[in-house]
Amino acid sequence: MDPFAIVEAQGAILVRCPVEDKELSAILCRSGKYQAMLLNTAQTLGRQVFSAIHEAYHLWFDESLRFEELSAPTASGAEESADCFAAEFLMPEGSIDDAVYGLGISDRDMQREDVIVLQQRFRVSYTAMVKRLCELKWISETCSEELRALAANTNEAKEKLRALTLSLQGDIRLVEPTNDRYVTPRLTHAAFLNYRHGNISMKKLAEILRLAFVPETAIKKLVEEEEAKP
Repeated sequence: MDPFAIVEAQGAILVRCPVEDKELSAILCRSGKYQAMLLNTAQTLGRQVFSAIHEAYHLWFDESLRFEELSAPTASGAEESADCFAAEFLMPEGSIDDAVYGLGISDRDMQREDVIVLQQRFRVSYTAMVKRLCELKWISETCSEELRALAANTNEAKEKLRALTLSLQGDIRLVEPTNDRYVTPRLTHAAFLNYRHGNISMKKLAEILRLAFVPETAIKKLVEEEEAKP
C-alpha cells in the first residue's frame, strides 16, 4: 500500500519537498474541484506516510476545507479524528495483534528492537508505532515513555535509532529525513497540454516546470527546441 499513490488516486496534486519549517508536517488546501497536498520531506519517511493519510482524512471527510484554510496541527476535534483515522488505517488493531503474536513476545518483553521491526512492517515512524502499541494496550504508559526515549530530538538518540535500524536491516528512510522532491506528473502534463493549445506561453510553462522541480538543463533544452521551430 503506497499512501502517496492513494492521495494521488483521489485526484489531489501531491507535492513532496523539504521546507524550512521542519516542524511543519503537511499542508492541504482545496479550491473548487482542485485539491493539493504538500508533504515536508525534511521529516522522516515514516512521518510523511502518517501525515499523508492524516491529510487524506480531510480530503475524504472534511468538506468544510477551502483554499483559504490550511490544515495544521491543532487540538481540534477534526485533527484528533484525522490522527485516529491515520493510526487505524496504517496500523489496524487486528494486524498489530497478529504481528506482535508473530514475534512471540508479551507486553513485558517488548524492547526497542521489537518496535523497530513492527515499525518497518507497517511503514510508520518509531514514535507512531510506540503510541499505537500503547493505545492497543500492548505496552503500558511507563513502558511507552521508556521506549519513546529512543525517538528523542537529540543527536545521540537519533544516532542510536539509526544504528539499531541498520543492524536490523531496516529501511533507514523511515527514521531519517528523505529531502526528496516530487510533484504529481499530472501537473506537468496538464501544463504541456495548455501550452500546446495556446492557453499559456512558453515562459509560463517553464515557470510551472520549475515549480515541479524539473532540472533547469531540461527546461533550457525545451525552450531552445521550441524557439528553433519555424
